[in-house]
Amino acid sequence: MIHMVALVYLLGCSIYDFIWKKLPVWIVIAGGGLGLIIGLGQICVSGKRDWLDLFWGLIPGICVTGLALISEDGIGLGDGVVLLTLGLFLGIELTIMAAVVGLFLATLVGVVLMAVKKVGLQTTVPFIPFLTLGLLIGFF
Repeated sequence: MIHMVALVYLLGCSIYDFIWKKLPVWIVIAGGGLGLIIGLGQICVSGKRDWLDLFWGLIPGICVTGLALISEDGIGLGDGVVLLTLGLFLGIELTIMAAVVGLFLATLVGVVLMAVKKVGLQTTVPFIPFLTLGLLIGFF
């Protein structure tokens, strides 16, 4: 069930990111709040996670958010914040797998688009749709 909630959240973010190449603050705050509620629920109610696991789930998002802050628009800040939210929902393993597979797919698509001269090196590519595909692949 939690996996489906995370997937629906990512699908909504993906559509918005694909169309406008940015995320509104309200989507990020709503997702973060929902992720925190779910993460705390897994700790306090079901006992499936502990506090350390919740913290470890934030590490990929913290790293990408830090890179976004120092890269001067090389990486979108929204991508890092969505990874933070995903870590709250799913923990570190699925978050890292979704990010790595998503990054591989984004790179592959970018190389193909550059090879056929559709984009250049400075073209921005929305990452969250690839993160969503990475999560789907991670589920299987």
